[in-house]
Amino acid sequence: MARRPQRKQSSGFTLIEVLAATVLTSIVIGVAVSLYINLSNAASAATARTREARNATVILDRVARDLEGAFLLDKPDDVDPLEHPWFFVAESRGLTDGADRMKFVTRNHRSLSTDGHTSEVGVVSYALYSEDDAPDEFALVRANSSRLPETFDRTIPTLEDEGAILVADGIEAFGVRFLNANGMWVDEWDSSQIEESSTLPEAAEIRITLVRDSTSATPNSSPETFSRRVILPIRPVSIDMAVAQATAIAAAAT
Repeated sequence: MARRPQRKQSSGFTLIEVLAATVLTSIVIGVAVSLYINLSNAASAATARTREARNATVILDRVARDLEGAFLLDKPDDVDPLEHPWFFVAESRGLTDGADRMKFVTRNHRSLSTDGHTSEVGVVSYALYSEDDAPDEFALVRANSSRLPETFDRTIPTLEDEGAILVADGIEAFGVRFLNANGMWVDEWDSSQIEESSTLPEAAEIRITLVRDSTSATPNSSPETFSRRVILPIRPVSIDMAVAQATAIAAAAT
């Protein structure tokens, strides 16, 4: 009786095995790609937040340094406030919360000029202006002068004026509020008026919000508001008292 030839076993993969391997490979690749995208987005978001915090810190440091050096001479009772060049003025135009325009005398001023005598006392001003191409965004302008005005001058320079520089643009909100002697926070201050006559705030709180970078991983998320509280350590100096003390010291020395 003739023997039947035995069928050789196939050494390849079946269609089901190939499909199963393809599906598993796709799942693994999909998970890996998703994980990579999530890590990349997280890294981009962290970088954007770090850059945003660093930019805000630079602005806060600049404004805080000027405010900490705010200096005021107490005007004599018989002097018209408008004829007194020592002042601290902060105004709120309602663009954002707090004062968006400030002008005051500070001892932290440093003149860039090397000609002749330079004084550490100068007038510094800050103002918030709307961006021309983006009405909802603002630019912060700082101006300084090494010369005190002859009289009280509350004019705030613009970017086109001499001594003015652009501190930052792309600002969503900027404002400063002030702590008075009664422990209340106020949005405005005017040392030429009766209520704050010849006085400085006890402290100031600076708040700034930057427009979220469009290249950020989360461009539509709510931007973070950064703030800094500073003490105004130099209290108003009475010129009459200072002269009297100097006279007494000179008389005692002789």
